[in-house]
Amino acid sequence: MCEHQSPTLATMSTFPRPAWFSPTAYDSATTHELMSSGARISYRTGGSGPGPRFLFVHGGRAHSTWWAAEVALFGANTPKWAAMDLSGHGDSEWRDNYPASVWLGELEAVASDLARDDSLILVGHSLGGMLSLLLGARGTVPRIEHIVSVDAVPLDPAYASAQAEPSTSKPFYPTIAEGAEAFSSRSARAGWPSWLAEFVGERSLRPRDGGWVWRHDNSSRTIERPVLTELGALDLSRVTLVSGSRSPYAASLNASGFVQMAGSALTHVRLETGHDVMMEKPAEFHRTLMDAVGR
Repeated sequence: MCEHQSPTLATMSTFPRPAWFSPTAYDSATTHELMSSGARISYRTGGSGPGPRFLFVHGGRAHSTWWAAEVALFGANTPKWAAMDLSGHGDSEWRDNYPASVWLGELEAVASDLARDDSLILVGHSLGGMLSLLLGARGTVPRIEHIVSVDAVPLDPAYASAQAEPSTSKPFYPTIAEGAEAFSSRSARAGWPSWLAEFVGERSLRPRDGGWVWRHDNSSRTIERPVLTELGALDLSRVTLVSGSRSPYAASLNASGFVQMAGSALTHVRLETGHDVMMEKPAEFHRTLMDAVGR
């Protein structure tokens, strides 16, 4: 097990943030931990009121803070929500390797824990969306009311063999400004608002040895990606796929076995974004999310 440290929150804020955004609701949430397959998994909960709890699941090499803007967009009457860190990300422990089945077990453990008190709406981006759909197909958490997958479906078995995933980022930065700049200047962030790229970039780093390192496992590794061969217990009337029309995965997503199996029963909403739909257009994604779940 690799070492884990809690992050120090940074507030550089060189770009003006919109009036609606404040990280207070996210930062003031209650933190929880549970064990899954030998690793400590962290998640946080906030909000109040009746109705199901939103459970946000991040993508690969991301973390739960990617959802802070969506939490802020709920406004003053924030409904119940949760956001988890998969192993190797955020505040959860790291592993020597990351099989998709282990990540799925972590999501199942957190969802099951939350489902003791609340029904759930799963909202997952990229890897998190794949895992959310797999959990719905597994049918082991019965209180899932809706699944919103963001620019992701599980892969077809023929295209989902384990792949080497090289690290493309420096492991250490002398200052948080350099690390945040490295995060926000990547081509994948080109469609993000500058203030959001800066905010998430700062929150993606933690202090170590007089400098700053990533809050995700930045080592080169082999990833076993999530595969789905049949819909299983998945109720497509309770599934919404939100994709980016300019996403580099648009063609493969539309041609995927999952989309073909689902057919016209799948609600598929396309927004004018790249892969990081909720980051490029947070307010538009939020309205789409609320429409999808009838809020």
